Amino acid sequence: MGKFTFTFVSPEGISRFCERSEQVLILTVERKALTRISVFMFKKFVASKKKDLQERRREIKKQLESFAEKSTRVANDYEARFPEYGRAEDENADEVANFVDSLSLEKNLENALAQVNVALGKIAKNEYGICEDCGKEISKKRLEVLPTAQYCIDCKDKNHIL
Repeated sequence: MGKFTFTFVSPEGISRFCERSEQVLILTVERKALTRISVFMFKKFVASKKKDLQERRREIKKQLESFAEKSTRVANDYEARFPEYGRAEDENADEVANFVDSLSLEKNLENALAQVNVALGKIAKNEYGICEDCGKEISKKRLEVLPTAQYCIDCKDKNHIL
């Protein structure tokens, strides 16, 4: 059999091979099978992360609702309830201290909820796992550790962000 150049497009880009026909055919079949397996595994991984993120969203909302009310003025915002312990001076001091703690916790939980919502939105748009800075793939290891990651490790280090 003679040699010829064979070109095909894969998720990794364009590949050219100059081989005997049977070797090219085998390589092409293996490559397509590998690509199908990779796509299937990534879809399975994303489905798992989606489930985890939805559970995290429920947990965050439950925590927020334990000490705050959903804002009627701003979407996806909560307002900490001021505790009522009594009228004594030391009770008033405790109320203020607990309210200040609640405000801080409220903001942290709202930020976490926003990050979870962004990640779930990316999953819905098939953009999950893509760096917002460089457009490259975020490593699976990074997404395992931080499912809400918006940047690959290189861009995170370069820009000093999470």
